[in-house]
Amino acid sequence: MNKTIILLSAITIGALFTITSCEKKGCTFPAATNFDASAKADDGSCIFGNTPGTSDRDKFVGSYAVRDSVFGTDGINYSLVKVINYITIIEKVDSPTNRVLLKNFATSGSYDIKGTVSGKDIVMSEPFNAWTGFGTLSNDTLRFQFDDSYDRHRGFGIKQP
Repeated sequence: MNKTIILLSAITIGALFTITSCEKKGCTFPAATNFDASAKADDGSCIFGNTPGTSDRDKFVGSYAVRDSVFGTDGINYSLVKVINYITIIEKVDSPTNRVLLKNFATSGSYDIKGTVSGKDIVMSEPFNAWTGFGTLSNDTLRFQFDDSYDRHRGFGIKQP
């Protein structure tokens, strides 16, 4: 009988402590679009995927004023060669639904590069010119870095209204 009372008391105290705890609640799943890194307890508010009728790439589509810092190499070290400003346009590609085309991109805006979008990230590749790189979209700013056959590029683009 005493063991039962002690066990029930412990369970009751534990339940009260859990109910009254002060943990910050929010979305605790990193893959969700509304992930909250400071949340300690999940509150069921996580949103996955996109708003109906949109895709990840829709956020990227538009014109960007780009500032591209180009670094050349002597075979060992990289050093700043030039800074280029140009306008690039990101357009949807018909298929698959996560593909885009970056038009007038890089080296004074003279190349078209294909990209694959996932969430807020884009991976750029153009095998013909040995281009590889990636970027991240935050609000209206696209930060990118990529390498081509000759140079290393680091820059950003501001989405134009």
